[in-house]
Amino acid sequence: MDYEGHGTHVAGIIAADNEWLTGVAPDAELLIYKVFSDDPWETDEETIMQALCDAYSAGADIITSSIGKPNGWSDNPWAVLASRLVDKGIVVVASAGNEGEIGPFYASSGATGHGVLAVAAANVSTQPNSNRSGDDYGPVPVYFTTWGPTNELLIKPDITAPGFTIVSTVLDQSYDELSGTSMAAPYIAGLAALYIGEYGGREFHGAGFAKMLHDRIASSGSSLPFVNNRLIPKFRASPFQVGTGLVDAWKVLHYDTQLDYEPFALRDTELFKPRWTFNITNNDKKGHRYTFKLEPQAGFNILDRDYGIALLYAVEPRNIVPPVRLPHAVFVEPGETRELR
Repeated sequence: MDYEGHGTHVAGIIAADNEWLTGVAPDAELLIYKVFSDDPWETDEETIMQALCDAYSAGADIITSSIGKPNGWSDNPWAVLASRLVDKGIVVVASAGNEGEIGPFYASSGATGHGVLAVAAANVSTQPNSNRSGDDYGPVPVYFTTWGPTNELLIKPDITAPGFTIVSTVLDQSYDELSGTSMAAPYIAGLAALYIGEYGGREFHGAGFAKMLHDRIASSGSSLPFVNNRLIPKFRASPFQVGTGLVDAWKVLHYDTQLDYEPFALRDTELFKPRWTFNITNNDKKGHRYTFKLEPQAGFNILDRDYGIALLYAVEPRNIVPPVRLPHAVFVEPGETRELR
């Protein structure tokens, strides 16, 4: 089925289970759909969308696709289909893309869907695998990870996962290191599989399950340092590059707090939305006090000197602290949900 090794590598990240390699979710059951021809190695959007539909018909709880092409609109057909699958309770994961050097506003087609977990890539190694990371290493965003936002100024990607020099299975019963958001997306899919294996999926929780797990995974992120063609550690990476930051699998699987929210996308002047609400649910057996603080990310000029979209090397971070008002500290009783503004 796989003539290039890319799909085999992705599958191994999720579910490899032997003496040499263990995937994120080694007990996961995989449904594999071939969308590329053998020679030449090519496909089209209709074929990919049919594979998504086939996976849904087969009863998949999670659909992950390490494939895409630039299309910054969230209403493109592929994105709309992916969003509708999310509405059915299916966790949909997509690689953010590997065109980061082109700069902002280059979101990938399937990854732009509402509720889809678009995954950026990070180098989590402590060794200098690439001189692009500067003097300090890991975890940092990888230079090639595609930047959002969507053309509607919606936040993409959603989350970041390991995607640099990842060892996994390839053809001929062998192993290899590959890099890309194609390697980061199956990490998130495997994490989703672990959660479903422990707590149940859409069959148990209903159609709202995918939204819940999306929020849970995305809200686990920790900020990363800013990287263009060099590491600038005094600034934090933009959400348009890394989403909420590097995923924390422990938080996803074990924390008793659940957030329910829409990403705080301020949009443009005409569609500006200044006030947002979100819900906190405390699923612990004891009450908890929640406090809130602002962690400013790097601001930057999207346009270059010629008023075109800046390439990555020209995206210089700026210290811009937005004037925001956060909720006061709140105490949430066991089993209680509080709406905050």
